[in-house]
Amino acid sequence: MRKLTLRFFFFSLLIAFGSRAQDLLEFSPESGVHEGLKKISIQVPEQVKVYFTDNGSQPTVNSTQLKKGSLSINRNTAYRFLVIGKNDTVETTKTYIVDRAHDLPVFSIITDSNHLFNPISGMYMKGPDASPEKPYKGANFWKNWEKPVQVAFINEDNHQVTDQKAGLQMFGGFSMAMPQKSFALYARTKYGDNRFKYPFFHNRPFKQYKDLVLRNGGGDMQGAHIRDAFASSLVESTGLLVQAYQPVAVYINGVYWGKYNLREKIN
Repeated sequence: MRKLTLRFFFFSLLIAFGSRAQDLLEFSPESGVHEGLKKISIQVPEQVKVYFTDNGSQPTVNSTQLKKGSLSINRNTAYRFLVIGKNDTVETTKTYIVDRAHDLPVFSIITDSNHLFNPISGMYMKGPDASPEKPYKGANFWKNWEKPVQVAFINEDNHQVTDQKAGLQMFGGFSMAMPQKSFALYARTKYGDNRFKYPFFHNRPFKQYKDLVLRNGGGDMQGAHIRDAFASSLVESTGLLVQAYQPVAVYINGVYWGKYNLREKIN
């Protein structure tokens, strides 16, 4: 019992520490969809140093330093900031969508591009062991790999309501051989918070989730994208387990990756 109490106290301190540190910066506008936006204003207190990247890589003191209180922007961009204060050091992310062709909530996945797209080791790629024919068995996307990512969710009210580290895995069966692939997201203690604390589905009572699925539509990925979710909704009244559904737009390192079906992970 004493160990559990100490563990809870430790993680409470981490959450409080992160919240205080993120308050060091003030952004105007905040993360979200801001069509035509050209400049982001950032208020940085004295004695605070800020370093950032806009390509998904981990920011360090060797990254670009924010020298003035603004950033120019001319494309959809996902920023990672390293904020070093007198007593606090923290990372935070901000995603700005300035050009879009949809009206959906946004899942922003930010990670070192090598985790996904390195020709040899990227888990989105075929890699060196793929068979020559579909579904390319042996390909990297068939392997049980998990990569660290930063996940942000911008809801239908254009508010960024989550910003946390998580694990990303490839998800699905033969649809993984298609150009747009599905993902599974895992909140784990080793990344920080072990829950995604947001009620993603309005027809469910849950306030937090351990796992989430960003599904490409399965076999319909290149056709009627909505059919997969619609078909399962037809049997919900029978009492069978049905995954809740929320259409979203996914961006990877600021690049539009298409429309996805956000689903519960039944396990």
